[in-house]
Amino acid sequence: MCQPLRIRVYITAVAVGILPSVALAGDQSGDSGDYEQSIFDLTGIEYAGGTPVSHGSFFKVAPDRQIMRLRWENVILETYAHNEGTPNWASEAYFGISAFDLVGDALAWLEQPFPDNHAGGVFGPVNGEVSLELANIFTGPNGDVSMLTASSFVDGSELPAGHYLGGSLIIDYMGIPSPGGLALLSAAAWRTRRRRRIE
Repeated sequence: MCQPLRIRVYITAVAVGILPSVALAGDQSGDSGDYEQSIFDLTGIEYAGGTPVSHGSFFKVAPDRQIMRLRWENVILETYAHNEGTPNWASEAYFGISAFDLVGDALAWLEQPFPDNHAGGVFGPVNGEVSLELANIFTGPNGDVSMLTASSFVDGSELPAGHYLGGSLIIDYMGIPSPGGLALLSAAAWRTRRRRRIE
C-alpha cells in the first residue's frame, strides 16, 4: 500500500499569510538580561498540517520593539496516530511567531522543537532558542505578536496532527524602541495612511 508523501521543510524562517489573532494567551512578563520578555503557554495547543495558524497573541508586548530571541522551555509534544491510519511525526511539528518586518509587513518565523524525531508518540521535555538579532523582526505599532503552529505533513484528514502537553514559547525583545526600526515602521505607516486617504 502506498504511503502518503511526506514533505520535510528545513527552512527556518518563512513569510506566510496569517489568520487574524482573536485571543490573548500567556500571563507572564519579565526580564531576560537586557531584554524584556513575554511568555506563551503551549499547554493544550493543537497543530495541523498546512498553512501556519495563529493561536492568539503574546501577552503585554511593548510596541515598536525589535525581537531579539525566540526561546522554548520544557516543551512536551504528543503526536496523533489515528489520522488516515498514518502516524504523524514529531519532526513535522513547527511553532513560532508572526510579527512585522522593517516596512510593516507581516513576517513569520517558524522552528522545529523536535527536528530529529522521525516517529510518533510523546516527546520531550526539550529546551531551545534561536537568535533573531539579525532577522529584523519587530513587534509593530500595537505590540502585536501572534503564536503560530503548523505541521509539514498534510495527511488529508483535516484533523489535528498532535498537541502540546506542556511548555512555553518565549520572545525576548528590546526594552527601548530601536531608532532605525522605528523610523522605517513610522514611514511605512504614514505611506499606508496616505494611500488610504487618496483611495
